[in-house]
Parts: sequence; structure tokens; C-alpha cells
Amino acid sequence: MIVGHLVMAEHEETQKLLEAIKSLDPWFYPVVIGGILVAPGLGSTVSTMRQSQRTLYREHLIVEEALHRIDVTGARVLDLACNMGYWSYRYAVHGAASVMGVEGRKQFIDQARLFWAHCDALPAKRVKIINGNVLDNTTWLMLGQSAPFDVCLCCGLLYHLPDYRDFLDLVVEVTKAKALVIDTRVTAGREKPRKEPSGIHFNSLDDAPKIAVTPNCGRLVTHLRSLGYEVEVLRPRFFMPESTKAVDNYVNGNRVTIVCWKK
Repeated sequence: MIVGHLVMAEHEETQKLLEAIKSLDPWFYPVVIGGILVAPGLGSTVSTMRQSQRTLYREHLIVEEALHRIDVTGARVLDLACNMGYWSYRYAVHGAASVMGVEGRKQFIDQARLFWAHCDALPAKRVKIINGNVLDNTTWLMLGQSAPFDVCLCCGLLYHLPDYRDFLDLVVEVTKAKALVIDTRVTAGREKPRKEPSGIHFNSLDDAPKIAVTPNCGRLVTHLRSLGYEVEVLRPRFFMPESTKAVDNYVNGNRVTIVCWKK
């Protein structure tokens, strides 16, 4: 009889967790929470298979290849525009000692808190996800109080900004990061300001800047070197799915992962 009650209690807790996960759809990454596999993309225009594939091939660069260049053992990781903290979670699995994430969208902050509460990669006291705008001085004041960081992640962020150079200058000045891992769309041509629509909740910032610039890859690398970093643009060793948007194709060079470390 006691065993029966335990099974029922476990079932009720699992059901509550499942409902909590569903209430936060769509998720961007395929993660496991309390033994439940989260299907990304549900409730959006992006299929679960496509979003899961996207995570796998990006992980090859952002995690596997990047960690061949930098050692995150014992590292303090800062994850800017972190979504639910997937990439910093992967770094925690590989030995990072603490994570601070910055995210401007409440839904993804709620996802992060639910995920990390059921994640055993780090003790809760070593994970902090804050609600902040990377273009807001208040956010940078908070980050400055927690600096220095060993590694700063800027994944899927630079091409949403009006001036990536000023942003990177601020990152380096405030965070004192010894290493940067950047994943961004790039162009081989002239950097052209473009209007970026707001309200694209799943794929971009809710309050996106009216003007954004996709970095020229060469100019981005040159600027990173001017900030005192050794820089390597990682080369993909995989085939892109046919459904991949041209602007997100690593093989044709329209999107890149860049690892930077202090000399």
C-alpha cells in the first residue's frame, strides 16, 4: 500500500512537470528535464526535427570544437542573450564551475529556471540567470559587479545589434573575459544597416533594435584581434540539412563560430 502511494506521488509530480514544460512552449533546445525529453519548436513555425538537428550541428562547433581550443575546467562562464542557458549548460557538463546568464525574454528565463532546477550539472547556488537587456547600462553595471569571467558566450547575438564593435568593446571592458566564443551570421560583403522587426519571440528579441548590422567576417576577426585576442574561425566538418536557411549555413560561410583567447 505504501509503495502504491509512492508510485502515485511520482506520477503526479511527473504530470505537474510535464504541464510546466508545456506551458513554456516553444522551447529552442532539446533538453531533458526530470527524465522528460523536451520537444523543441512546439507552438512555433519551426519543426521539432529541424530544431533538434540545428542544435546537434551547432554543438559540434560551439562545444566540441571550441573546447579543443579553450579549457573550461573551473571556469566562470557568462552567457549573453542565453535563452534557457543551453550552451552554458554544456560548458558546465565539461567542467565549468559557475554560470551567469543574461536573457531579456521572460519565457526563456522561466524555461531556464525550470531546467536548471532539475539539472545536476551545477549546484543551484552556482547558477544565476538574470533578466537583462545587453543594450542597457543597468545590465552592464550588474555584470561588472560579478566580473571577471573566464569565458563569455555570445551565441546568436551579434547580428541582432546595431553596432557589434561597440558591443564587443563593452564585453571586454566589463567582463574581463579571458576567452570569447561567438556564433553569428556574417557577410563577406559590405556591412549594411537593416531594419529588424520586433516581436519575433521565438527566433529573436521581443524588442529588437530597429536597426541591426550583420558583421563582415574579416572585419569582425580584425576587431577581435585588436582587442588582444588570438582568433580562430572554426571550420565545419559536417553537411548542412537541406532545410537550412542560407543565412545560417556554416558550410557556405554565412554563419560562423569563432573562438578567441587572450594572448
